[in-house]
Amino acid sequence: MPLAEALQMGFAPSSDWELLARDVIGFRNPYELAERARLISESPGFNVDRVSTPVLLLYGIRSVLLMSEGRPLFSALHRFKIPSALFVFDEDHGFFRPAAVVDNLVRTAEWLDYWVRGISYPDKDRALEYDAWRSKPTQ
Repeated sequence: MPLAEALQMGFAPSSDWELLARDVIGFRNPYELAERARLISESPGFNVDRVSTPVLLLYGIRSVLLMSEGRPLFSALHRFKIPSALFVFDEDHGFFRPAAVVDNLVRTAEWLDYWVRGISYPDKDRALEYDAWRSKPTQ
């Protein structure tokens, strides 16, 4: 469960959620100022202005993370003109239908082919957008 969602649910320090978050995610008590500062410094949402690589986001339409993390991150990436794509599948958090699994793999392969291997991107409109970003001078 993402931190924002856990905080909205009102989990209290020393609860099972805190123990799970500490062990799995690596944070302690988010109510302590130093820990909150560390969480913010490591948060993609608070550091999107420093992103320097293209980002591919793949979500299921019924995943709670789509609205709480995926769409806000995608909007922020676009605000900072970071090449990104958001694909939403008719799935839950995981992709299980064979058609969704194949589509996910194809989109991921196309993305990596373009950004890592330099192979033409099949969607010409996106290719123009990505080519323009790729040709920008690095800062």
